[in-house]
Amino acid sequence: MIEDYFMFLKKVATKNPSVTEFRLIREFIDVKKGFIRFVIELRDGSELHVFEYIDSDLSAQDRLLISLAEQREEVDNKMGQCASSLRN
Repeated sequence: MIEDYFMFLKKVATKNPSVTEFRLIREFIDVKKGFIRFVIELRDGSELHVFEYIDSDLSAQDRLLISLAEQREEVDNKMGQCASSLRN
Protein backbone atom coordinates (compact mmCIF):
# COMPACT_ATOMS: atom_id res chain seq x y z
CA MET A 1 0.00 0.00 0.00
CA ILE A 2 2.81 2.40 0.80
CA GLU A 3 4.43 1.54 -2.51
CA ASP A 4 1.15 2.28 -4.33
CA TYR A 5 0.87 5.66 -2.61
CA PHE A 6 4.46 6.61 -3.48
CA MET A 7 3.89 5.53 -7.10
CA PHE A 8 0.81 7.78 -7.13
CA LEU A 9 2.84 10.75 -5.82
CA LYS A 10 5.51 10.25 -8.48
CA LYS A 11 2.89 9.91 -11.21
CA VAL A 12 1.11 13.11 -10.15
CA ALA A 13 4.42 14.98 -10.02
CA THR A 14 5.68 13.77 -13.40
CA LYS A 15 2.42 14.03 -15.35
CA ASN A 16 1.52 17.57 -14.31
CA PRO A 17 2.06 20.01 -17.21
CA SER A 18 3.43 22.66 -14.83
CA VAL A 19 6.34 20.41 -13.87
CA THR A 20 9.48 20.73 -15.97
CA GLU A 21 11.74 18.45 -13.94
CA PHE A 22 11.33 15.65 -11.38
CA ARG A 23 14.24 14.55 -9.19
CA LEU A 24 13.85 11.59 -6.84
CA ILE A 25 16.22 12.15 -3.93
CA ARG A 26 15.45 9.06 -1.87
CA GLU A 27 12.80 6.42 -1.42
CA PHE A 28 12.49 3.67 1.19
CA ILE A 29 9.60 1.26 1.53
CA ASP A 30 9.18 -1.33 4.25
CA VAL A 31 6.12 -3.27 5.37
CA LYS A 32 4.97 -0.69 7.93
CA LYS A 33 7.12 2.34 7.22
CA GLY A 34 8.27 4.29 4.25
CA PHE A 35 9.54 7.64 3.13
CA ILE A 36 10.02 9.43 -0.13
CA ARG A 37 11.82 12.65 -0.92
CA PHE A 38 11.75 14.38 -4.27
CA VAL A 39 12.01 17.80 -5.87
CA ILE A 40 9.93 19.12 -8.72
CA GLU A 41 10.82 22.20 -10.72
CA LEU A 42 7.94 24.26 -12.05
CA ARG A 43 7.74 26.26 -15.27
CA ASP A 44 8.37 29.53 -13.44
CA GLY A 45 11.68 28.17 -12.12
CA SER A 46 10.48 27.61 -8.56
CA GLU A 47 11.07 24.31 -6.80
CA LEU A 48 8.79 22.25 -4.60
CA HIS A 49 10.57 19.94 -2.15
CA VAL A 50 8.44 17.02 -1.00
CA PHE A 51 9.18 14.72 1.93
CA GLU A 52 6.57 12.19 2.96
CA TYR A 53 7.00 9.78 5.87
CA ILE A 54 4.48 7.06 6.61
CA ASP A 55 4.38 4.90 9.71
CA SER A 56 1.35 2.66 9.43
CA ASP A 57 -0.15 -0.12 11.44
CA LEU A 58 -1.25 -2.52 8.74
CA SER A 59 -3.80 -4.10 11.06
CA ALA A 60 -5.69 -0.80 10.77
CA GLN A 61 -6.05 -0.93 6.97
CA ASP A 62 -9.25 1.10 6.92
CA ARG A 63 -7.55 4.02 8.66
CA LEU A 64 -4.66 3.84 6.22
CA LEU A 65 -6.96 3.78 3.19
CA ILE A 66 -8.84 6.85 4.45
CA SER A 67 -5.57 8.66 5.08
CA LEU A 68 -4.25 7.81 1.61
CA ALA A 69 -7.46 9.01 -0.03
CA GLU A 70 -7.31 12.30 1.87
CA GLN A 71 -3.65 12.81 1.00
CA ARG A 72 -4.28 12.03 -2.67
CA GLU A 73 -7.11 14.56 -2.76
CA GLU A 74 -4.91 17.18 -1.09
CA VAL A 75 -2.06 16.56 -3.56
CA ASP A 76 -4.47 16.81 -6.51
CA ASN A 77 -5.88 20.09 -5.17
CA LYS A 78 -2.45 21.61 -4.57
CA MET A 79 -1.16 20.60 -7.99
CA GLY A 80 -4.31 22.04 -9.58
CA GLN A 81 -3.85 25.32 -7.69
CA CYS A 82 -0.22 25.44 -8.79
CA ALA A 83 -1.17 24.91 -12.42
CA SER A 84 -3.90 27.56 -12.23
CA SER A 85 -1.60 30.16 -10.69
CA LEU A 86 1.02 29.54 -13.38
CA ARG A 87 -1.52 30.09 -16.14
CA ASN A 88 -2.54 33.48 -14.67
